[in-house]
Amino acid sequence: MAKSGVICKIGPSVLNADLADLHYESQRLLDSGADYLHLDVMDGHFVPNITFGHPVVKCLRKKITDAFFETHMMVVKPEQVNIVVYEHVTVCFYFECNGVS
Repeated sequence: MAKSGVICKIGPSVLNADLADLHYESQRLLDSGADYLHLDVMDGHFVPNITFGHPVVKCLRKKITDAFFETHMMVVKPEQVNIVVYEHVTVCFYFECNGVS
């Protein structure tokens, strides 16, 4: 069978992790074979949940220095997010945008 050249990467969300022990839970995911970590940042307006923001991501980065962090920003006003505070602690981030009427 010919190879397609597609590489699959696994990036589990830490959203359901025990936030009191986020470093340990995240490291356990990586040690179990995760290729990167998916971080959901929610402001409580775009979606009803509130998760964590820059201070938590920054603390996690201090403990896990070599992992790829993909940060999923679910915020109502993405133009008000200070990207500069995230760029030193996360490798990739993207904003979810939905149309409204």
